[in-house]
Amino acid sequence: MPFLLGIFTGMRKGEILGLKWSDVDFENGKIHIRRTLGRTKKGLVFKDPKHQNPKDKFQSLPTTKKLIELKMKQEKVKIRLSEAYEDNDIIICTYNGKPKEPRNLLRDFLQDFK
Repeated sequence: MPFLLGIFTGMRKGEILGLKWSDVDFENGKIHIRRTLGRTKKGLVFKDPKHQNPKDKFQSLPTTKKLIELKMKQEKVKIRLSEAYEDNDIIICTYNGKPKEPRNLLRDFLQDFK
């Protein structure tokens, strides 16, 4: 999913990893970019995006069907893991809901080809 978002929207890695479900407007087919996720000395941190008016920036959503499938899958995992699931409302996250480490994104991609 993160690679589909990158290809079809042109969003940066940090923008994709910072997306929350609340940023997706399924009715109008838009994704609002309100934050990025990056690694600092303090760990993973959500930051404001690099562009000037983050509330005004959005991308068209050509991957609606895949996002809905991912959301349904995450909902099932939340139920299965119950209290062990850390619900951060993040779209691209670890299995238990935590923010995904940016450097692991490429590793995950390459793992799919093994």
